[in-house]
Amino acid sequence: MRRLTVITDAEPEVKHFWNSWEFSSGRIEGEVLTIEMRDKSILEVEAIDPQMVADIVFSHDPSSEIVKGKLGITRVTQKKPVKESRDTTKDFIQALRALLDELDD
Repeated sequence: MRRLTVITDAEPEVKHFWNSWEFSSGRIEGEVLTIEMRDKSILEVEAIDPQMVADIVFSHDPSSEIVKGKLGITRVTQKKPVKESRDTTKDFIQALRALLDELDD
């Protein structure tokens, strides 16, 4: 599998590696390329030419590196999905049961 190396603005000392199969879809709005991953995380790349960056991300170039300062990239961020905690689910179930009990009375 082809890999993509990504260095985000938040962690410039860390290299992230993804296989191309992990990309679900991408879209360009203005100067921002938004890539949705299969794990529901989102990679946003702001660049002078986001189409060129998209071509590289979705190509088969094994030396692809997405990092601020290269390819006219001005910002690289990753947003990870918020995982709902088990306590939140339990609280919701308890509140729902209490509401249903009130309706029965």
